[in-house]
Amino acid sequence: MISKRARNTVLVAATFIVVARSLYPNAAAAPVADACGLLTQEQVSRALGVAVGPGSLIMGGSPRVCGWAEPAKSAPAAKKVVVSLMTGPQYAVGKEPMRGVDNEPLSGLGDEAYYITAGAFGTGLTVRKGDAYFQVRVGGFPKPQVMDMEKSLALLIVPKV
Repeated sequence: MISKRARNTVLVAATFIVVARSLYPNAAAAPVADACGLLTQEQVSRALGVAVGPGSLIMGGSPRVCGWAEPAKSAPAAKKVVVSLMTGPQYAVGKEPMRGVDNEPLSGLGDEAYYITAGAFGTGLTVRKGDAYFQVRVGGFPKPQVMDMEKSLALLIVPKV
């Protein structure tokens, strides 16, 4: 038989765990490890306004980088999205001033976000939410359209990280 004191200790501990998890729901969440799981083919197609193929790993099979693209289009002409999971240092480097690279802060997305534009490399939206970092890049559209699309896709990702 369990003593009254032991039962009360277990009850208090269980209550503490429930309260802590409700106050900090992501505190114990595992870091996101699969970029392809952050968006669906339908979400990307809807954001770009064109049908894309399913997400696929594009950097040597690394689950940290996933791409969606129009099927049967050559790479430069294809409308596409690439989502990359980043580390804190990678995120910080993108915020540093560099010649030929424009950095534009964006408020209201995650804990902190910025657009980075580097000439021929185009524009990417980089986001931090807690200890999670990711970048969304859209290709095949004019820059203002790209920035709007990247933001709409990032808004879909933020709740998942």
